[in-house]
Amino acid sequence: MTDDADPKDDTDVSEEATGRPSATKGETGNIIDDLHPEYQGQEPVGREKVKTFAKNAGTWFRKVFGSLFSGLKAVFSDPLICVRKLDGLLEWTRASFSAEWFDIMSRWAVKSGHVGLVTSAVVGLLFVITVAVRTTTLAPIFGGLGFILLLIVVQYTAEKFINAGVTLINSSPSVLTSRAFLQCIALIAEVGGLLFLIRCIVVAFKLKILAPFWMGLGTAVLCDSIAFVAIHPALANTSISERASAGEEAIGILSFFVKTFMRLVPIAFGTGVVVGVLALLGATLKLMVSSGTGLSAGIGQSMASVQIIIWSALLPLVAYVSFAVFCLLVDLLRAVLSLNKNGR
Repeated sequence: MTDDADPKDDTDVSEEATGRPSATKGETGNIIDDLHPEYQGQEPVGREKVKTFAKNAGTWFRKVFGSLFSGLKAVFSDPLICVRKLDGLLEWTRASFSAEWFDIMSRWAVKSGHVGLVTSAVVGLLFVITVAVRTTTLAPIFGGLGFILLLIVVQYTAEKFINAGVTLINSSPSVLTSRAFLQCIALIAEVGGLLFLIRCIVVAFKLKILAPFWMGLGTAVLCDSIAFVAIHPALANTSISERASAGEEAIGILSFFVKTFMRLVPIAFGTGVVVGVLALLGATLKLMVSSGTGLSAGIGQSMASVQIIIWSALLPLVAYVSFAVFCLLVDLLRAVLSLNKNGR
């Protein structure tokens, strides 16, 4: 009798005992679908998300690698495409930023330089007072008074010669045979200034001091100014003419560099003074909170800052004298070239 028992009886008993439907009685053969008929035929939510992510990732990879492949194909089919792109970028820069921008930057730099000189007198006085208190001597006070007197003198000379170089530039025209030289100078100056700034930032983070950053920032500003003059050669009173001889081309190249330096004098004056003042302020704050070896380090940093400020203020006078001597040499070279032409 036991062998003839129907197996379904055990299943029914199991269902009655557990209160749950048996897997063998399901219509779909899937336990989850039998327990939740409302989700029947649907895939799990997690699987759907994975499929969506895979689809989006595939689309993104196709776009990225497709663009990369197209770019490489364009480069190999036209190796000079980068050259034309850079030419277009330089032309766009020249059209977007007129020569008046440089004059505006120069005026702001000169004003910032004079404000920086006045500020450096105040910061310098605060510095020497701090040193006098820390060292309990009056000698730093007399040094600070001498520094203020020196600032008055160099500010006077800076104001008198800050625009004198422009007058000399306007009276000394020069000629180049091609704009390619100027475009290369602009590109090299721009990229070089940017790379130097990045390097100085890395060094500043590594050494945990701000001095490299200020040096890199000032250099980047000067490099940008060089690129600006190269894009607008009229700022250096330089014209493009295919009739210039090789000797005139050589004179034109030398003259361009010297006149560019003269054009940078106002910007270098303002940038140098501002950087020096910030460095002097940092040395003063460091001196206030430091002790022991920090005192000598703060004094050393302040001396370097003072030198930056003084030489930046003397730059217009030094540049004016140097450019006048250079103009004399250029006139002598042109006289020699004219004699050779007449001799022929």
